[in-house]
Amino acid sequence: MKSFVRKSMLTLLLIAPVALFCSCSCTKGLEQTIRDESIQAVAAIDEAILQINGQSAAWRDVMLGLSSELETISDDWAREVSTILERTTASIGQVALCVSDHAADRVVFELVRLKARILGEPEPVPFPMVCDTNPDWLEADVIARGDQDTVALFGYNLDGPFDVVLVDKAGEKTDIGYLLSKTSEYELVLRTTYGDKAVVTGEYDRVRLEWNGRSISEIPITIPTTPLCVKSKAYVESKIVDVPTELIGGDANWGGHGPGISINVLGFPFYHLGFAIGVWAKETGGDTTVSGSASVTLYTPPSGYGFQGPDVILDTSGGVLKLKDDKVRTANGKDDVLEIKGDADSIVASYEVMGLRNGDGVANSTWVRVYFRPFFAVISGPPPGSGTCIGLAP
Repeated sequence: MKSFVRKSMLTLLLIAPVALFCSCSCTKGLEQTIRDESIQAVAAIDEAILQINGQSAAWRDVMLGLSSELETISDDWAREVSTILERTTASIGQVALCVSDHAADRVVFELVRLKARILGEPEPVPFPMVCDTNPDWLEADVIARGDQDTVALFGYNLDGPFDVVLVDKAGEKTDIGYLLSKTSEYELVLRTTYGDKAVVTGEYDRVRLEWNGRSISEIPITIPTTPLCVKSKAYVESKIVDVPTELIGGDANWGGHGPGISINVLGFPFYHLGFAIGVWAKETGGDTTVSGSASVTLYTPPSGYGFQGPDVILDTSGGVLKLKDDKVRTANGKDDVLEIKGDADSIVASYEVMGLRNGDGVANSTWVRVYFRPFFAVISGPPPGSGTCIGLAP
């Protein structure tokens, strides 16, 4: 038994150095293989970078060739090149405004990152790129009117963080980073207003997007040479309009029947404030019918000014008044005048209908009087010292 143990121990002592020698030599061989593959891969990547920098439009063909070459060295590295190619192609599909030169720049950067991973070195931080903006410039007057409330910035590597500043002519900066949002991997959106107030105004020269203290994109702010229109008020006095009628059917007698009456007041609050008035009355239970019409312009702004409406909440559409026989009869035998108040929010204060009494021939003398309220008209026009302006005042 002791002899067997001694022989076994001797055998182990003889085998162990051989195994140890094999392990060391095999490990060194593996390390050398990895180093050789890394050197080959890095050389292939460097050659691809040189080709893309020399002919940026050919970046797709270069990347396809590099992927095929790396397949003979490492499937993992070949897959990484294929992934870079797929992502860059996808970004062009989503951001058509980015031209091929920008795509080539992105490919070169991703290859540099791949080299760093192969060599075990720190990877460089991706540099954000803004390819284009929409619109190309901002117009202070358009923003003030509320017609240009956002600007879109297209590009890639837009992860930030970014600083957004307004820069005035003296170079002083005002932070507006709170107005920036990221809508996708390839787009940033900057609001030009906060609430109902314009933040981007003509007192600034440009908007600047910064990353790590470096300017990434600048959008100029233009100021119109023609000033914006401003608001003012003009007093419009009350007005009375009489609408005569004429007999269009039946005899001229209301007889014992009072008429049913419709009065239509239709407003046209466009370049001026005008109204068309229509009156129609027919004998209830009879055939006597009268009608009449009139038009009136309550207010026309001065030349170069536009009418924006009354300064109080008045219904400038006018109104429709319809009276039944029982209401009309209350005027018969009295003072021959029926007065009806207009609605509190209507620009028509009241109506008067005359000529409703019984008797022969009186239908020919039926007429209507319309009373319009006084009000202040809001108008928009050039500021003092200027003969012209752009747009209606906000």
